[in-house]
Amino acid sequence: SWHMQHCVGDFENKGALSGGYGDYYARQIEQQKLRLFSLRDGNNIPHVTISLVVGNNGLSIDQIKGKQNRHPIKKYANDVLSLLRHLQPLPERHADCEEMGIVYEATPEYSGWKFITHIHDLNFLLNVLHDNFHLMEHFPTPPVALQWLLLHSAPEALRYLQVVDPNVATAAEMLFPRHEWHPTLAGKNTSSEPFEIESLTLQTTRYLPVIKEVQ
Repeated sequence: SWHMQHCVGDFENKGALSGGYGDYYARQIEQQKLRLFSLRDGNNIPHVTISLVVGNNGLSIDQIKGKQNRHPIKKYANDVLSLLRHLQPLPERHADCEEMGIVYEATPEYSGWKFITHIHDLNFLLNVLHDNFHLMEHFPTPPVALQWLLLHSAPEALRYLQVVDPNVATAAEMLFPRHEWHPTLAGKNTSSEPFEIESLTLQTTRYLPVIKEVQ
């Protein structure tokens, strides 16, 4: 950690430099079972530390950490992605990667390391976002399926969106009435008339599709 200027792992006995994660990482590196990469700025200040396990089938991601042992901030995502594309570690899902919006997509013809905004498989995208709703900021106008997922699992994340489908907004109004953000996101084209869904009459504010004027 002293040499890297970044917390890699503390020794249990700092005087003897033994025990704990520090001892584990030191031995792994000595035995060439682990590789460490450090992303630094022009002043040699570290911002990201990446550890990769050396296995028979190639490299695999152990950790990708920024400050305070958290995933790196968005500012360094491009650099991390460039390194992963260069080193080509095993195409496995990893929480540190996904938390910063980087994934490996295995979809035929579109496989590779990429940002979530470039994912082609919608089901895979939904799966990644299900555990990382903070990444919704990258999708201001997401597919309707993703909006329903948000409403079900993280309704508070709807605030990240610039546009909400009228049907999703109507359901949100029924579940969370009088929230101020609904009209802002879904528009002001509403109706208070009763309406039916599968012969069930509902009475709530209903958001209608926006009708654009023909020029």
